[in-house]
Amino acid sequence: MSSSLFRKKSIDKILRDAAAGAGDGHGSGSLKKILTVRDLTFMGIAAVVGAGIFSTIGTAAFNGGPGISLLFVLTAVTCGFSALCYAEFASRVPIAGSAYTYAYVTFGELIAWIIGWALILEYAIGNIVVAISWSSYFNNLLEATGIHLPGWLTVDPVTAETAYQSTQLAIRSGTPVDGKMQYFLDTWNNAPLIGDAHLFINLPAFIIVGLITWLTYVGIRESKKSANMMVIFKVAVIIFFIILGFFYTKPSNWSPFLPNGFEGVLKGVSAVFYAYIGFDAISTTAEECKNPQRDLPRGMIYSLIICTVLYILVALTLTGMVHYSELNVNDPLAYVFERIGQTWMENIMSISAVVATTSVLLVFQLGQPRIWMSMSRDGLLPKAFAKVHPKYQTPWFATIVTGVIVAVPSLFMQSSRMTDLTSIGTLFAFVLVSGGVLLLPRLDNREKGGFRLPYINGRFIVLALAVLFYWLLAQRIGNAIDYKILNKKIETTPPLGITGIETTTMVSEKDSAYMRYGVEIQQIAAGSVAEKLKLQQKDVIISVNDSNIIDPQSLETAVKSLPDEESIVVTYAREGEVKSDQVARGMQESLFLVFALLLLPLITILTFWKKYSLIPILGVLFCSYLLIEIPAVSWMWFFVWMALGLLIYFLYGYHRSKLSPRNNIETP
Repeated sequence: MSSSLFRKKSIDKILRDAAAGAGDGHGSGSLKKILTVRDLTFMGIAAVVGAGIFSTIGTAAFNGGPGISLLFVLTAVTCGFSALCYAEFASRVPIAGSAYTYAYVTFGELIAWIIGWALILEYAIGNIVVAISWSSYFNNLLEATGIHLPGWLTVDPVTAETAYQSTQLAIRSGTPVDGKMQYFLDTWNNAPLIGDAHLFINLPAFIIVGLITWLTYVGIRESKKSANMMVIFKVAVIIFFIILGFFYTKPSNWSPFLPNGFEGVLKGVSAVFYAYIGFDAISTTAEECKNPQRDLPRGMIYSLIICTVLYILVALTLTGMVHYSELNVNDPLAYVFERIGQTWMENIMSISAVVATTSVLLVFQLGQPRIWMSMSRDGLLPKAFAKVHPKYQTPWFATIVTGVIVAVPSLFMQSSRMTDLTSIGTLFAFVLVSGGVLLLPRLDNREKGGFRLPYINGRFIVLALAVLFYWLLAQRIGNAIDYKILNKKIETTPPLGITGIETTTMVSEKDSAYMRYGVEIQQIAAGSVAEKLKLQQKDVIISVNDSNIIDPQSLETAVKSLPDEESIVVTYAREGEVKSDQVARGMQESLFLVFALLLLPLITILTFWKKYSLIPILGVLFCSYLLIEIPAVSWMWFFVWMALGLLIYFLYGYHRSKLSPRNNIETP
């Protein structure tokens, strides 16, 4: 059975069948070949430039200051390694399926299924987050034009209840009711009741997913035209932002360049990487390209370079226009113009944010059905997923299923946890694609003009980078060994290693202020969790993970109730500003030790011994490190998702695979 789990597809057979018009070899109908390198570059930009540059860049700049521009460079380099590996595969295996198909020809069927299942997190689950972000931008735009939707139609139940309870708490503390607090109260009180439960749905998110699904259903030509127009508009707005912002830039705001050190810059890893997700999505359109072996690699690399340049310039412009400490807002590009008195730009930025997130939705809704189509052709999913519409020449059934899977959860779900899951699924794909390049046969079967990944002997460079890693992170490695191997527990008694008193504090977020209960820190124990979090005296702890803090007893209860394997996330107020930080426990340190003591030494030794090519090795290492920095609790949900996927594979896909002996197709 073990050999059949890793049965592989033949690249030569795939190319012969593709040339004969049979897709990837199973003859389920061909797609319309109309995409050029320009279209692919535009689609890459459409997928990448979205909520990241219009939203999460603010939080990253708040943590890292002007130096956040360096993180965009480092993240671009990391994504660049993966992009080059994607380009190599796209040149050799020019069919739909993206990382799923690439894994099938290198690692075998089981790994291909795992990566295909993980890609659902990037495309379908990731689009739930994008749809929720789109709804927020769209509702803000409506509010600016005087159109007011009922609050219960624009928010998920958890967010609505949290906002209502926080408002009630502030009122009991004597805080005067402002416009924002009244909005939260009206949203709760005016919501329809089903029994004793208040009804809240995110209707704009549902509607936009429905409209995008219809657009992807009726054809790739229509989708291409829409994506191109949206890209031209949003890139023009971003360039206008950079040029106009240049005249309001104060070089003094760039000093200090690294106000919180490089550690502060690295806090933005998750937010910045999320801003790059999507460039790989165009590899799912291989069968709709006029010349996929030449144009797909170019489209991915061109789009990544353009987006990186835009991101760096935007980061420098933002931190030059206002002080970095003011950028912890959801709409930083609009906020900076409001801050300098140019309010006329706010609406332009809001419109651009709506267009940007719409284009991301479009490209991702194109990608997911084509991955399912490829999996269905291989027999791993029911045949309906491979059906191509006779008129529109799109995978119509898979498109409808994708629309339902994205639209329905977007009505009710909160986006926070989904972002981490999206990043895990994407990085997981990047690791396997980068590693898969090393397993490709040396025989070159690509057409003239196809992309070729340059070979650079990595034996000494990887060794030098490994030595540098251990030198820079020696202290963290030692702490992790103490905690996980030598069983030296972090002191958490008294709670977090602090003594404090019950208090109330006024906190502010952009345009509103409200009262919160909490525990004011009086003393911090040496070597404690609080010290690792760099908390200070007079800071007021207002929540630990998902538990609100109202007095020292509730703080102690919240900390003691956390599982030993869960990270501690502390939200606190410092001089009226709400901040959040976390310290790894248990599983987070286990993930780090797996990388530092197992994966990195193993890859370094293999690279030195077998003289592996540098670029794919760096792709594996860089993406693996970003993976282990994602919060451990998100990994737990990822493992649950993977377990569900493996159950489906062994109950259905393994027996119905086209490479299964019972289906009379010879395994290559």
